[in-house]
Amino acid sequence: MMVMRRAKRKASEEGPKPHGRPRLTPNRVRRAIKGSGGIHQNIAARLGCSVYLLRKALQAEGPEWDDVRERLKTEGEIVGDLAEQTIIDSMSQRLDLGIASSNARWYLDRKHPDRGFCKRSEVKIEGGDNPLKVQTIIPIHELNLPLKVKRQVLHAMREYDTARKAAEEGAV
Repeated sequence: MMVMRRAKRKASEEGPKPHGRPRLTPNRVRRAIKGSGGIHQNIAARLGCSVYLLRKALQAEGPEWDDVRERLKTEGEIVGDLAEQTIIDSMSQRLDLGIASSNARWYLDRKHPDRGFCKRSEVKIEGGDNPLKVQTIIPIHELNLPLKVKRQVLHAMREYDTARKAAEEGAV
């Protein structure tokens, strides 16, 4: 009798509800989360339900569901750590300097914007009745130009700056 009750409880916990939708319990969702990358579509496929139903279940109240949400967050962080480690490995191996430097710029842009490698826009206010001058700064390495062209652009920029400084000094 006791064995039968356990079997029925297990079947009702694991199987679909009478109206065809799968029953989502914290234990089932926990098992489905493991190794899913935190991707709701993967978890829902493992559970045999829709992403909508999974998200609805994740909104449930209670300490067991709090634990499920925490595990889902942790699973996503594991994937983030793996991606970050891949970027770091790519930068340190330097097998392809183009990819390594591109990854390094991406990493610095997101993880260390205080070091001056991030994309930025500047707004400068000049003149009388609040005119605005908007200037976007795009680092030359972001332009995906051949090295020869980059050197020509940098040379032209240096010449422009030199001529501008000379004109400013001559005007003073």
